[in-house]
Amino acid sequence: MYTSSFFILSRYRGLIPFFDTKSTLMPSHFVGFTLDNLLKYTYFSPVIMQSKPFSYLFSISYFGARFKGWAKQPEQPTVEGKLERVLRFVLEDRSFTLIGSSRTDASVSCRKGYVQLFVVEAIPFEDLLQTINAHLGGEIRLDSVQEVPRDFNLIQSVHQKTYRYFFSPLEGFHPFASSFVSAVSFTNTLIQMQENGQLFVGRHNFKAFCQPSATKLSYEREV
Repeated sequence: MYTSSFFILSRYRGLIPFFDTKSTLMPSHFVGFTLDNLLKYTYFSPVIMQSKPFSYLFSISYFGARFKGWAKQPEQPTVEGKLERVLRFVLEDRSFTLIGSSRTDASVSCRKGYVQLFVVEAIPFEDLLQTINAHLGGEIRLDSVQEVPRDFNLIQSVHQKTYRYFFSPLEGFHPFASSFVSAVSFTNTLIQMQENGQLFVGRHNFKAFCQPSATKLSYEREV
């Protein structure tokens, strides 16, 4: 059994969030993923497995305020785009396929997310982490790496998401904190916020928030 956690920050109704485990500026919006039984052996694309038989799992963190989300977009700075460019440079154009455990939106930050990389040959990534991180420039960081079976399915191994929201009153709010904290013109007591949060607890239908698909059997999830 291998259990770890994936944390991201995201927008909510125009609020720009941030996450820092040691920061005292914690009234913002925080999202978390837990990867339960991360090394679950599941079926993956045979095309990728046959052409790129070696697979590596990276733990990743990034500051999302500087990116237009995870997924590559034309003429836009994205986490996936920069990570691919750096890997292509460090690996000297070796062929690879990159998959993230979650597609975060613009301004979403991540702590301890996961990336799976498929390559055609065994590569000593432990020795390359420092070089890769140097070229990533600090706004993206690969924290660790391990080789995993080529049929390990990262997407199907994400079992749980946890959302946390942090807010700050406008009084005394400094503009420098706007990338990290969501300032609001109203404040509630912690007790009142906890009572309001109970409105989201339970089983709900999230179809209105999903892309319609004939393959989806259920849009209900429990919070």
